[in-house]
Amino acid sequence: MPPRKNNSRGRSSQADSPATGVRSTAAIFANPGEKADGAIADESVQPEVSNIPASEESDDPSSYSFPLNYIFRVQDFLNDNLDLCKFVQLLVVLYISEVLYLTFGEHFWNNYAVIGFNLLGLGIALILGYQAQLKKHVANPGQFEEPELPEFNHIYSVFIPLTISFLLKLKFFLVNLALNNFIIDGLHPIPKFISAVMFFEVYNEDKDITTFRMIQITFMHYLLQYIITSANSGNEDTSTYVSDEVIDEDDAINLELIQENNDKKHISGTSTTLNKAEIQLLCLMVTNLLFGLREADDFNLPLTILQKLIISLIISLVFIYPLFKAYENWNLKIFGVGIIALFSSIFAFVTNYLLAPILSNTNAISWLWNYITESEERVQILSSWGILLLVSIPAVFINSNKLSLNSRRKVWHYIILVMIAYPSLPKQPIFTIISLLGSIVVFIILEIVRYNKFTILGEWLYKQLVIFQDFKDLKGPLNLSYIFLIIGVTIPIVFDYCIKRELTCKSFIGIIGLGIGDSSASVIGKHFGSLKWKGSSKSVQGTAAFIFFSMAGFYVVDKYILTQHVHSWENLLVSCILGGVLEGVSNLNDNFLIPSVMYISLQALDNL
Repeated sequence: MPPRKNNSRGRSSQADSPATGVRSTAAIFANPGEKADGAIADESVQPEVSNIPASEESDDPSSYSFPLNYIFRVQDFLNDNLDLCKFVQLLVVLYISEVLYLTFGEHFWNNYAVIGFNLLGLGIALILGYQAQLKKHVANPGQFEEPELPEFNHIYSVFIPLTISFLLKLKFFLVNLALNNFIIDGLHPIPKFISAVMFFEVYNEDKDITTFRMIQITFMHYLLQYIITSANSGNEDTSTYVSDEVIDEDDAINLELIQENNDKKHISGTSTTLNKAEIQLLCLMVTNLLFGLREADDFNLPLTILQKLIISLIISLVFIYPLFKAYENWNLKIFGVGIIALFSSIFAFVTNYLLAPILSNTNAISWLWNYITESEERVQILSSWGILLLVSIPAVFINSNKLSLNSRRKVWHYIILVMIAYPSLPKQPIFTIISLLGSIVVFIILEIVRYNKFTILGEWLYKQLVIFQDFKDLKGPLNLSYIFLIIGVTIPIVFDYCIKRELTCKSFIGIIGLGIGDSSASVIGKHFGSLKWKGSSKSVQGTAAFIFFSMAGFYVVDKYILTQHVHSWENLLVSCILGGVLEGVSNLNDNFLIPSVMYISLQALDNL
């Protein structure tokens, strides 16, 4: 249907209109004499001469009867809010959904009522909430701001958890459906909480997850969402300056957020690092980890260790929070050192207490030391990692002025590719996964210290890491790119090995997709990206590079590393195409989105 002129954008003057007005889309399909109530105009009555051009007299959709008035309202809404990038993303999501339906049609029909009711209720709540806020704004613009539409990326915050739960047959499928209520911004937390628990109770058939357990899960999800949102919002103390290098190199930069301040480019700290969909995804991931694991075994031992480390971290932060607030008021460096020592002691004690039943009542540090030293191969891998990092980290910092911003950031993609791809992952998968998941916890602690500029260490990290921050990091208070990189590399390995209990090409999706595909797309796009995706800063050449180099990476892994060879190269190619396209058209964090969607699509296609 051809686009219509939206009346809300203002009318053109009579002088600018053509002599013979072009009729709107509504006028093409409607009788000129038709009114909203369905009455026919009296031809004997001469219409009053209007100064408004003919093309604009019938431009308002409300002047037409049902169903045309709703059809044109929807069309105007799509014209204003749906661009090519979003349309392509919708096609990708619909394609994967179709494959899932063709593969698990019977399983889908067993759950269609709960899925349909949840998504329908979610959609109605979002629409009604938006319309209610819009009516308040129209009635009183001075008091109520014009509401924003729900984030488009919430499609992924619903799609990714549900499809992964569906594919891997996780028991948290119904829980993830219930927690979808937390993406409704206009709803108070208490109704969100109650509706999530009630929805779960209506459809729950799993006796292992009781009502009290669901209340715990829902409360933890809300608490995590509140904490991350508070940290993500920032304040004037987290304001920062952006260099000309970032402005010149970062194609995704939003110049509207940059202000001149003392001849320097300034970004207000009140901007956010994460969007709401990314916060929802992080909260769901942590909630599933904390409450979704069953008994520990050799395969999911790394996940169990991570679960206990996250619990220890939360407990330790709760204990030292009052001391930290006191430190902010007193600003005594010695007191800060004492807080670090106390945090370390609490964290170590709680970790040992939680892991003791799993590690045969062995101290966690002693167990880790024995686990590494009992295998000469693990010692060699750890030594090679240490040598590589001791050489690469100083080299990158020393030569940071000679490297472009993009090179300084993408070099870590290549380093993690070298560290994990071989021999670490194929030879020692459990040790590799424990190392990756443990590093996530370490980086979270370092980010907390850096974010708060806590003691000399926090101030030093705050200054040193600026050279690696692009606009996505600088626009808000959090610096999470390196944490998302580790998470993105680890997600497919965890799904494939810890849950599916096998090591296939799917385990390498994060390593290849981010270490080779995303890096190649960035390099090629910077130098040869003349043809841009419409509405995006990414280039079609970069997308082609992602697909080509990712397939080349999988070929090398299949030929020289894996014992279980690629199930279908056609399926793998489709997965790489989907990942490359999303890298080009989406604005969700690439390090999380690409590995997740590539894994989902390949897993679904291989089961077709």
